[in-house]
Amino acid sequence: MEAIKKNFMFILGLIVLVGAVYYFSSQPKPESNRNENLSNQTASEPAEAVLAEVFSYQGEEGKSALELLKAKAEVTESQPGFVESINGRKADSGKREFWGFYVNGHPSEVGAGSYQTKAADVIEWKITTY
Repeated sequence: MEAIKKNFMFILGLIVLVGAVYYFSSQPKPESNRNENLSNQTASEPAEAVLAEVFSYQGEEGKSALELLKAKAEVTESQPGFVESINGRKADSGKREFWGFYVNGHPSEVGAGSYQTKAADVIEWKITTY
């Protein structure tokens, strides 16, 4: 009876361990605070690319996200409204990359040329894969 109890405890411990490893390995990795420089930014200051694969800036009333991006960064488009590179960082189609457009941490449902920003918006462009 004692052997069965020891085997049961061992198996139970193993299940808990495997579950913990799975849970923690599936959690998103914490990112550095990419928005820390946004609070001190004015409309005339250029936005900073905190990472080569992320470019962010504060929205402005009455201006589109694409208009602001072009004012704050060097941008190339592969076709009108489709951002190909930001400050020299080109999305690599061979790696299935593209510049994703995010508003307040969420993928935008409209194009950057159509999205009219608000002063409270945080606009991000991230290298994303498909």
